[in-house]
Amino acid sequence: MTLPLLILAAVVAIPWSVMPVHAAIGTVCLQDPSSVSNPATPCPASPPTFDGPVTTSTGPATQLRVGVYIQGSDAMNGFGVTLLSDHTILTPADADLTGTVLLTATPPGTPSIIVKCIGGILKAGSTCDSTTDSVDTIHFAAVAALGSITPSGVTGLLFTAVYNITGTAPAGGITIDYQTGCVNTSVSGFCVTITNGTQVPNTETTNNGTFDNSAFATSISWITIAVSPATIGPVTPVASQTFTVTASAQNGWPTGQTDLVSFSFQSTQGLSASFSPTSCATGGSSCSVSLTVAANNAPGNYTITAFGNFKTVDSVTTLTSTLASPFTVSIRIWDFSAVVNPSLLVVAPGGTATAVLNVTSLNRFPGTSAAVAISETSSPVGLLFTSTAAPNLTPNHFVLSTLTFKQPGAAPFPFASYSATVSVVVSGTTHTVVVPVKFGNFTISASPSPVSFAPGSTGSSTLRVQSNPAGDFLIAARPTNVAFLTTGSATSTVTVTALNFSAPVALTVSASDPSVTATLSATNFATGAGSTTLTLRG
Repeated sequence: MTLPLLILAAVVAIPWSVMPVHAAIGTVCLQDPSSVSNPATPCPASPPTFDGPVTTSTGPATQLRVGVYIQGSDAMNGFGVTLLSDHTILTPADADLTGTVLLTATPPGTPSIIVKCIGGILKAGSTCDSTTDSVDTIHFAAVAALGSITPSGVTGLLFTAVYNITGTAPAGGITIDYQTGCVNTSVSGFCVTITNGTQVPNTETTNNGTFDNSAFATSISWITIAVSPATIGPVTPVASQTFTVTASAQNGWPTGQTDLVSFSFQSTQGLSASFSPTSCATGGSSCSVSLTVAANNAPGNYTITAFGNFKTVDSVTTLTSTLASPFTVSIRIWDFSAVVNPSLLVVAPGGTATAVLNVTSLNRFPGTSAAVAISETSSPVGLLFTSTAAPNLTPNHFVLSTLTFKQPGAAPFPFASYSATVSVVVSGTTHTVVVPVKFGNFTISASPSPVSFAPGSTGSSTLRVQSNPAGDFLIAARPTNVAFLTTGSATSTVTVTALNFSAPVALTVSASDPSVTATLSATNFATGAGSTTLTLRG
């Protein structure tokens, strides 16, 4: 068992000046978590006997919770324990660090799991131990926060071992013990290690336990859990969903114990869930609570695992066992997405702009072929909107539609930013997409203007195209193609060259210079005065 080295590697930051001097020999023991009335002495005088029903013929296996405690130990900063039992009767299910004594280490911090190997299957950490982990074992190790250590004389819960009760024990029961075959541990030959930040672990003794349900049909009573409905969906992520959870008394429940069933979660897969109320009393028959789930998560298939927790008292041994009846509920969430590309449209005066609407099925929405209805629900007054018809949407596919926005007439809209809202309806579910729209214009200037030059020489003027408002129109449409068109012509005294600007000229626009320039040249070949007029339109 290589665990101690892993723990040592995680805690070398503890100064040697605060390392404990080994003096006390503590005890690692098993005890029913509900039976620890005095936290100072959790270990019983004699090994406890646990009991529980076999319920696998009618539903999920009832779970047994066994507390693994330490009592009167030297200061510690971690542990590694491997429990051993017959998996045909007690099947390893989990190891729970909730309430661990490692939380009392200082300075305060959150403990970390080093390894969790359940029934030979790795659940957390790097690897199981091939020599000591098997279908019969729960191997669990954890370490306090970096640099933390508990006070000396530490007593409390190390962790809770969880078993599924899957079989009936022979008369006299089976032992819940500690695996053997480990070296450099706190208990020679056994897989029990209590670390302290040095290379030498604390010295401990152990007490084991017994599980005997050979007469459970007459010795104990219990409860079972039913859920209605067990599955909800498919639903769209819009509203909460409610399940009814019913606890039913079995075999004379609650004879000999408190009539109380509390409810808790193991996993919600990110869903927000709650019980109301959080516990109930069966009155010898049944009781129900509501499980409400906010089904507003992303589309997917979700499973919530929860427990009905209770205690039972063996009528023969009078010992208490802490049990849980597990149950699951499932929710299937589906939906569709609607995305417009590009995300910003720029419309020139009297011009149009287009975008592509992508409607995509998520988690097999809508289950069959369904029509896609597209409409504009709001836009700037006067902006014209059209869309191409989209094909029917089928599960796990997408459809496309082209959206066209047109600014009619020669008079431009005021320079500003607007938005158009497009509504998409599929199978009764509606999504809206907001499309930002900018209306822009530009100006053309020439410098110098007019151009004067001597006979036989060449003159030029620089043409500047400027966004109005500055930057918005051209930059939004980057890269920008500008076409210069000219009217007018040469005269008998002036010949204009480089006049053909009718082809678009690709020019770069940046936020620091939201304009483009071009140069127009002309040559005067004649002697004497002459002139021509050029009108440019971009």
